[in-house]
Amino acid sequence: MTRVMLQQDLLTLDLTPATVVSCYLLPRSHLLIRDKLRSQLRPGARLVTHSFDMGDWPPTATTTVSDVINTYTIYLWRI
Repeated sequence: MTRVMLQQDLLTLDLTPATVVSCYLLPRSHLLIRDKLRSQLRPGARLVTHSFDMGDWPPTATTTVSDVINTYTIYLWRI
């Protein structure tokens, strides 16, 4: 299996080949890219976000992770 990690502008990046997308963005940014994610990710692709959800788009699952100071929510969507 080949893994490719890209660091590019999410607003212009072609996401159609992606099987997993991980985002650590502020809530407003999530809302800006939500339609792009829905239209370009194939069925079965996964989206993972840290700390912030995608507005009224309900996640498939959530979990929490903790460090020595804070607890964070991790959101998962399966397209």
